[in-house]
This record gives sequence, structure tokens and C-alpha cells, in this order.
Amino acid sequence: MSKIMFVEDEISSNIPRLIQLFGKYLSEAEKTALLDAENNPMGANGEDIREILADNPVVEVFDSFKQVLQHIRNLTAQALDDYDMFILDRNLTGGPGYIPMEIKKLDKGFDDFKYGEREGDYLALQLHLKGCPIKEKVFFYSAYATMGFAATEIEQMVGYGTFFKDNFFDKGQPAELIKLINNQQRASLFAEHRDVFGIIEKAELGIEEVVMRILLEAQKPDAKITTDWRTAIHECLKYIARYKQFWYIVPYQDRKLGEMIGM
Repeated sequence: MSKIMFVEDEISSNIPRLIQLFGKYLSEAEKTALLDAENNPMGANGEDIREILADNPVVEVFDSFKQVLQHIRNLTAQALDDYDMFILDRNLTGGPGYIPMEIKKLDKGFDDFKYGEREGDYLALQLHLKGCPIKEKVFFYSAYATMGFAATEIEQMVGYGTFFKDNFFDKGQPAELIKLINNQQRASLFAEHRDVFGIIEKAELGIEEVVMRILLEAQKPDAKITTDWRTAIHECLKYIARYKQFWYIVPYQDRKLGEMIGM
């Protein structure tokens, strides 16, 4: 898998921003549904947006600090590796908000005096403690400013040079972050071949990494399609072909894969 997590407490009132950031990975149907949600007189909330993107193979969104903290705490090492990027708003007091005592019951390490209005820093710390290489995978989409009275571990890491100020992006200047999002190679391939990966997942074939390795190798400038590659892809497609009940989801000959193997 190849996921990008986006955490924004006021996401329901910033749907255009969501589309702007992740447009490359959203289908036209998803974009339309998001715009319909924005224009709904009844309004939209984070759960509405999560439901719209439930089948998206790349983009995962959260607007609740408590919800995303629970999610991160429950990630296994394998599940953590599935994420290419974590894009976090630092201040998560808006939107659904949270009650500090509820967070402390969930995680005794949370200190609202230290992390109040810097909840994103706490999420990054939890990822760090779980072994995630945060200087490579964690990015803040928020104005870089020191807030509160006690420096967070993330701010200390910036001072020590073990985390980078370049990992902070200003919401008013999204161009560089969009470029970084669009340049995620694995995520791009998942989005381009979302039908193929979708059926592999639904049929529980367990061959996502095999197909991904083949596609990644094919992106190299000096790549040559060898007999072994053709055999591997044919085997993958043969496995998929056994699950006829999913045929309404994906055609047998995906165009790009077909081109690779000369179909």
C-alpha cells in the first residue's frame, strides 16, 4: 500500500484546499462528491469527507485529534510502513475539538499545557516513538511559529538538526507542498492503477508489493522488460482472473500493464 495521511481540524470548511492538495490522487467522481458536500446547505463534516474518500487507495483524512491519535497508536509496524507521507496541521483545537481529560485517559503522556494548539507536534512525536522516520515522512501544513511556554520535542529536534524546518509549509503558500505530494512515486502508481490495486485488495490476493515492484522498476530510465518480468505480470493477472465476481470493478487488460507486457 501507499498512503498519504492528511490531518486538518477544519477540513469540512476547506474542501477546495483538499482538492487543491490532492487533486492528482482524486477521481473525478470523488472531486464532484466533495464539491457537492461543500455546497450542501446542511453542511459537511469530517466523517462525510472520510466516507467520500473511503475507497481512495492513497488519501486518508482526519479532522479529529482524538480519532487520529487513536488511529496512530493502533498502527502496526507494517501498517506504518504503508504511509509515504503524514501531513499534519499543528493546531487541532478547531473543528470537532477535544477535551484534554479525554485525551489523557487515552494517552497519559499528553500534556495540554505543552501541546495545546500544537497537537500536530504530539502526533509527530507518537509516530517517531513508533519508529517512523519522521524527518522523511512527516510534514506540517501550518505557519511555523513557536507557541506556548514549553518547547515541544519536535521544536527541540529542529534545534538539534534531527528534524527540519523545511518540513513546515505555510498554508498560504501551498505550491511546494503540492509539488512534494505529486512527486510521491508509489502513491502516483497506486492512483494510476487504482482499479488493479483495488481488485487485488478486495480479492485478498496479497500481491500488491509484487505488482508495485514491477511498476517501480518500469519507471527507471534504463528499464528493460525481461522475460521474467512478463512472466511475473502474467502470473499476477492470472491470479486476478480467477476472481470473476470482481470483474465489474476492473477489466482484465489494464491498459498500462498491458503495454508493459505487449498485450
